[in-house]
Amino acid sequence: MLFFLTSILSLTAIAADFIHFRRRRRRKLPVRRALVAWVAATDALPILSSLIGALSRDNGPELMYLYMWLFWAWIVTVPPRLVFYAFNFVNLRRTGYVAACAFVLFALWGTTLGRTSIRVNRVEICSDRIPEAFDGFRFVQITDMHVGTLVRPERELTRLADSVNAQRPEAVFFTGDLVNIRAGELDERTTALLRRIAGPVWSVTGNHDVGTYIKDSLRFPAAGEAREVVARQRAMGWTVLEDTTVYLRCGQHLAHGFVVRPRAARTPPRPRPAGNGHSQGLRRSSGFALQHRPRTYSAALGTDRRGRLRRSDALGTRAFDAAENQALGSRMVAREMDLQTLERTLRHGPPHTLCQRRHGICCISHAAGRMARSHPVYLETMQITLSFATTADGYLDDNSPRRLMISTPEDWEAVLRLRASHDAILAGAETLRRDDPALLLRDAAARELRRARGMRPDLTKVTLTHSGRLSPSMRFFTEGDADRYVFSEKELPELKGVAEVISSDSSITASAIVTELEKRGVERLLVEGGASVLRMFLAEGMADTVRRAVNPQLTLGPERGGAQFRFEVPEGAACRRENLGGMEVATCTLRPDTRDEDLRYLTQAVAEGLRCVPSRTSYCVGAVVTLPDGRSFTGYTHETSPTHHAEQEAIRKALDAGAELRGAAIYSSMEPCSQRKSEPESCTQLILRHGFARVVFALYEPDRFVRCRGAQTLREAGVDVRVYPELAEGVRRANAHLGR
Repeated sequence: MLFFLTSILSLTAIAADFIHFRRRRRRKLPVRRALVAWVAATDALPILSSLIGALSRDNGPELMYLYMWLFWAWIVTVPPRLVFYAFNFVNLRRTGYVAACAFVLFALWGTTLGRTSIRVNRVEICSDRIPEAFDGFRFVQITDMHVGTLVRPERELTRLADSVNAQRPEAVFFTGDLVNIRAGELDERTTALLRRIAGPVWSVTGNHDVGTYIKDSLRFPAAGEAREVVARQRAMGWTVLEDTTVYLRCGQHLAHGFVVRPRAARTPPRPRPAGNGHSQGLRRSSGFALQHRPRTYSAALGTDRRGRLRRSDALGTRAFDAAENQALGSRMVAREMDLQTLERTLRHGPPHTLCQRRHGICCISHAAGRMARSHPVYLETMQITLSFATTADGYLDDNSPRRLMISTPEDWEAVLRLRASHDAILAGAETLRRDDPALLLRDAAARELRRARGMRPDLTKVTLTHSGRLSPSMRFFTEGDADRYVFSEKELPELKGVAEVISSDSSITASAIVTELEKRGVERLLVEGGASVLRMFLAEGMADTVRRAVNPQLTLGPERGGAQFRFEVPEGAACRRENLGGMEVATCTLRPDTRDEDLRYLTQAVAEGLRCVPSRTSYCVGAVVTLPDGRSFTGYTHETSPTHHAEQEAIRKALDAGAELRGAAIYSSMEPCSQRKSEPESCTQLILRHGFARVVFALYEPDRFVRCRGAQTLREAGVDVRVYPELAEGVRRANAHLGR
């Protein structure tokens, strides 16, 4: 919006200058030339800023400071000139000079003292929904510090901390945009100053905190920068709410719950006590949901376009303008920080709920895939487990409308423990329509264990549908604090806001599901059916482990049986068998553990990529081809030809040595390309033509030159594809010459 307004004003200024100098031709020539040169130079400042931004590799703090000074120079020269022109046009020349000078003085104040002023805005909120024990409770809300653009951070952050502490708050909320571009702005000096803010601080991330505006994403990956911002906030003692619910209590009263969600919901989220009777004995509750950009909730919260509540009874008898108030509390809420332009507000909604949603990471393009919103750090290749229970004659359920419980209590407890060890759970659409499962973790200990590991308490939910017959009212969509993905062959607008729909014109395959989830950071996927889904994953070889539980005491027969599924253990697969309350459970490993070998050769491939001569038109990639007889061949991009990719170089060396490549493995530092401009055959086609059995890489190819589908194409062709993102940093280092 700022760029748009600046562009409009720039064009207006150029037109006004042209008209003005056309009318004033009687001025002396040297003076006229000097004025024209000055006018042209100031009018060109926005164009200069755009050129600098387009040509720069990255937009770090130094470039942001340059932008700030160029914008300041434009503000104090061009708008005052437009003011003068307006008065001069109606023959009020002297008045125009005075108005222009006044505007310059105002701009100078606004860009110096005004931009660092701190206003404390106190608002008293009265509601019978707030517990009496919290009468007088003080909350402070601050937002949009953008510490990377502070001219004098010591002075400004000290004044900020003193202003907050002077309010003597019981709680402090920070609602996003702590940094401007990168996590490095939050250095030791800045964190030491921010630690001066007294009291517990709860924070959420904003669009600037998650690397949205990083251009050089290979050198500074968005996901890594976002994790670093969160880590540095926690090192300051702040509690970063990543899809978390926190309860504040005073005696027997539940005060507020903080709910942070990665994307907008159809209705404002309402915090609920989390298991184990946490809400027992609590007389009242009121909740807040912190969100960086609350405008998506305007309709659900009952506010108009200006953010004013349409219901006058929400805050008693007086009207309340949510857009004018930046903090909240039972009796007095302090302050609004205006170090930068404040974008955020806290919106009030029924029943006494303030919704402020975290600006999530789901749309941040990242070379290693997007950071998962259910798990902050992923350092292992994806593991897929199939889990199901059958009757003695192989039926997954019966033909009645009710859900058939096949597992015994002991086996069901083991299944819940298995769920707790995974990131995501997948069930077919028919299972959702038939059983309407919530797919939640009910065990409080398991939820706490997941939290302790840095994971969200509920699993990421995944389903797939061919018909698109899924209702937003299903428990799959309405219950739990989890991400939800729906794979569909068509667009499903009715699910907008409750799930991310991943649609495709082609048929849904297990390979496509695994690739898309892997790009979103899912590390451990649990597939629980139904029968067609299990068959699809097994047929495509997309399973590492299969857990089969059989109830030998239960037989249905063709008359009562529903979906039937039989699993034959592959020859040579290692199986662990046990009896759980009468259930015969077999856990079979279908793929051998090749992690150590994969990491050894993949590390060598990453090192080969560092030998590549940087080019603005291609990635620097290394590759290693390994044969069953133990021989290996290496290569890197442009090693012998300016059009050869690393995979080509390594394969050519193997062929020159007379090697048979069918059944071999290739290790590439980056995902093999699926289309290219320099040669007719892509690396993916080359790998398939020579019959490679395994492909291992560290980094998904960014969509810089083309949209790559190498991993999915290879998986659909039956190739075993493994990804180890922990080695991706070396690949980014080799490609530091490329920026977005």
